[in-house]
Amino acid sequence: METILLFCCKSCLKGGDSKEYYEVLGFTNNNVSTDEIKKAYKKISLSLHPDKLAQRGIEITQEHKNQFLKVKEAHDVLSDPRRRRLYDQLGASGLKLLESPTEVNPTDIIKNFQNNQTDRNIMLLVILLIFASLFVLPVLFSLKCDGDIDSVPWLALWTPMWIVDAVLFISSIALFTLSNKNEDDENDNKANDNDISLLSKLNNFISTVLFILIQVFILIRLDHVIGWNWFKVFIPWFIYEGLWIINFLPGSIIYIKKPDFDSLAKNLVNQSDIEHNDINDEIILEKMKLETIYFDLKLNQLDSQQKILFYLFRIWQAIFLALQLNGSVSWNWGLVFLPIWTYLFTEYVFIFVYRSWGFKTLKEIIITDEMKVDPIDALHYKQASDLISSSNTSCFLLIIPVYMAILLVSRLQLSAFSTFIILLPIFIILGCSCCCIFCGVISLANVDTDELEQAY
Repeated sequence: METILLFCCKSCLKGGDSKEYYEVLGFTNNNVSTDEIKKAYKKISLSLHPDKLAQRGIEITQEHKNQFLKVKEAHDVLSDPRRRRLYDQLGASGLKLLESPTEVNPTDIIKNFQNNQTDRNIMLLVILLIFASLFVLPVLFSLKCDGDIDSVPWLALWTPMWIVDAVLFISSIALFTLSNKNEDDENDNKANDNDISLLSKLNNFISTVLFILIQVFILIRLDHVIGWNWFKVFIPWFIYEGLWIINFLPGSIIYIKKPDFDSLAKNLVNQSDIEHNDINDEIILEKMKLETIYFDLKLNQLDSQQKILFYLFRIWQAIFLALQLNGSVSWNWGLVFLPIWTYLFTEYVFIFVYRSWGFKTLKEIIITDEMKVDPIDALHYKQASDLISSSNTSCFLLIIPVYMAILLVSRLQLSAFSTFIILLPIFIILGCSCCCIFCGVISLANVDTDELEQAY
C-alpha cells in the first residue's frame, strides 16, 4: 500500500535534498551499508557530544547542539531500512510529510507538486492511462453484449483488464521482496510479526492468482475454447470467496469486552508516579483511549460480518448462475439474481443497524452546559455522527447497484435496450472523477504559494 501511495503521490511528497543526511555522516554517496552508517555515527557523535566538547575546553554553542542533533537525526533515518528507502526517494522534508501527515503544511505539498515537474507529468500520464483503460473496457463489453463486435473474442476484448491483472500480479510478487521491518529490531514479538507479514503477503498472492484465474476460465468458456460444466469453470471463484471468508471469520466472532473504567481508575490512583492533580486527566485520557479501541473493534466486527455475508451471497450467486447456464433450470432471470436482491436488502439492514447505533449513542449523551462538555461525551458524539453520516452515504450509493441490477434483469429477460444504459452510472462516475482530478491538478500547478503562505 505504501508503494502505491509513493507512486501516486511522489510529486506532492518529494522535497528537500536526499543526500544531506549522508553528507552529515561524512559520505559522498548513498551506496553505504548499515554497519558503515553506525560506525560513522559513533565516531562523529563522540566528537560532537557536548560532554566531549566540554572536556576539550570548547564553549558549547547552539550551533554545536544543532549539529549534534542533526547527526543523530541522520543516523535515526539511515539506520532504519524503511525510513532510509523513503528518504532516498523523497528527501528529508518528504519523509517528514509522510510520517507526520497531521503536521503537514498545505503550502509545502503544493510547492513540492509545482517543483517536481517530471514526477507530476508521470503521475498525470498514469492517471490518464488508468482512466482510459477503465473507460475502454465497459465500452468494449457493451459493444460485445449488444452484438456490434461479435467477431472479437472475449479474450482479446479483455485486454485492458489483462494489463490491470499484470500489474496486480507483479505487485503481489514484489510484496515478497519488500521488508517493512527494521533489521535491527530484536524485540520478543519479531517472529510473530514476520509470520503475520508473510501470511498476509502469501494471502495477497493467492487471491490475486485466483482473481486472474476466474477471468481466464470464464472468458475461455465464453469463447468456447473449452466445453466445461459451469460449476467447474467457477471453481476458482468458489475458492476465492472461501479464502476471503476464512480471512474475515476470526474478526467476526471475536469476543469484545467492554472497558472496565472502575478498575482503570483504581489502577491509576495506585500508581505512585502520577501526582494527585493529574490523576483525573490521566483517567480521562485512558478512558478516551479505551473507548476508541472498543468502538473500533465493534466497528471492525460488524464490518467483518458484513463482508462474510457479501462473499456468501456471491457463492450463492455463482451456484444459481451455473445452474441456469448449464440448462439445469430455466428460471426467470429475476429469480436467478435472487442472491443480489437478498444482498441489497441485507446492506440496507446493516445501514439501519449503524444508524440505530449512532442515534442510540446520541440519546445517551447528556450535555447540560455547552461550555463544559465531558470529553467522553464529545468522543461519543463524534463517533455517533460518523456512524450516521456514513450510513446516509451508503444508503445513497446503494441506489447505483439497485438501478444496475434491475436493468440487468430487464436486459436479460427482454433484450429491449442497450447494455450502455445499464453501465451508465459507471461512465458518469468515471467521467466526473477524471474531470475533478485533472481540474485539481491544473489548479494546484497554478496556485500562488506566496499568497497562500500569507493566508496561513
